Amino acid sequence: MRQQIKLLTQLQEIDRHIQRLEKEIDTVPEEIITLRESIKQGENSCEEIGEKLEDMDKDRRHKERELSVKEASLSKYQSQLYEVKTNKEYSALMLEIDSLKQEHSEWENEILAMMERAEELRKMVGRRKEELEKEREKLAEEEKKNQERVSILKEELRKRQEEREEGAKKIEAKLLAYYEKILKGKSGLALVPVNAEACQGCFTKLPPQVINEIMQARRMIICERCSRILYLPDTEEGTDSAG
Repeated sequence: MRQQIKLLTQLQEIDRHIQRLEKEIDTVPEEIITLRESIKQGENSCEEIGEKLEDMDKDRRHKERELSVKEASLSKYQSQLYEVKTNKEYSALMLEIDSLKQEHSEWENEILAMMERAEELRKMVGRRKEELEKEREKLAEEEKKNQERVSILKEELRKRQEEREEGAKKIEAKLLAYYEKILKGKSGLALVPVNAEACQGCFTKLPPQVINEIMQARRMIICERCSRILYLPDTEEGTDSAG
């Protein structure tokens, strides 16, 4: 059993390496996440500004139509000046004309301000789209690097899996089955050493009888509290802790 436990500690090291590789393969680098978020925000911003521009254009066209109506009314009133017969009628018509001119000037200024604001927004969108294009190029570059990194990791993973398969063949079926069952629920640590007469998985103090049984290595000894397989490092020819 002593030799079997030693083989099991070696297998656990391989399994933990496999777990680290799998985690690293599944981990997206922070720079890629940041670029993706920035691009998404930029696209949303451009879309929002685009919608705002559409609303501004509709409002401007509406004001331009209203302005045309006011211009027509102003032209009509101005032509009527030559038809009035009294000073009172003339004064009333001039008041109406002055009022229309004031409104006309205000609406022209509003339309001009809207056009200037729309132009500013278009320039802003243009600049943001240029930035987005650069960010997309950067993202493509980083994703390519990441794909290359993942390819290397996957090749290493494949070799480790082959190594594990060979190592598992040397371990008794019952011991291996229990180890693999515990491994799933113990964060990759199914086999732990005993130090200072305590399980290094849950740090429970072990009775002397259990310590003796582990030293004798006649059978697999399980921690009653955490269910992990126990071993003594000094009985494993200097094997270091798997934890």
